[in-house]
Amino acid sequence: MRKLLRYASHILVAAATLGIAGCSDSPADPIAPKQGPAHRLTSGGYELLSSNTNLSVSSGVTYSVQIPSSGPVYLSFDGRINYPYGTAGNGSVLNVKVNGVAIAANTLTKGTSYYYPNSNRTENWYDNRGAGYSLWGLFWSPDFTSNNNSSDNYYVSGGGAYSYTFDISNYVNLGQTNSVALTNEGGWTGVSPQVVLNSISLRNY
Repeated sequence: MRKLLRYASHILVAAATLGIAGCSDSPADPIAPKQGPAHRLTSGGYELLSSNTNLSVSSGVTYSVQIPSSGPVYLSFDGRINYPYGTAGNGSVLNVKVNGVAIAANTLTKGTSYYYPNSNRTENWYDNRGAGYSLWGLFWSPDFTSNNNSSDNYYVSGGGAYSYTFDISNYVNLGQTNSVALTNEGGWTGVSPQVVLNSISLRNY
């Protein structure tokens, strides 16, 4: 937490120097993600939507995808909050919507919670930690390996701390064009978290 507070002070000083104004990301002030290119998921296939996407606070991206006539449909990506000072826990910052509907906690295939064995704590992947509504949690980390290191204070039991796969079969319209939106709504943290997403993809198997 001291690391996170120190990071907050760096951000606040930078904001004061550059004259950056704060942004509201409450449900009453919706964020309009930028539109990505059109995609087509083939039957039994895999479609890469983006190999690497960086989202600043209040920014997002929406993908239009033609979905096959039968399921299942899974959305996957690797994600973290860029934090160069080491690990600092998990922050609820990412909103994931399919056809304008936020996907629920039970869509995550690795379960609804994770466990820190080095501090004997369990937390939810999808939670309201201050935004006023639930968002998906990502780990504050300088890389995609630290939280999978058993010696790290924020080591996540079983590894796979940065990998996310969601069963969105109940959210898509089969045989039609669907939208998938990912938005950084971490403004509530007060430290302007930068979200890093790799290998955003869909699969039909």
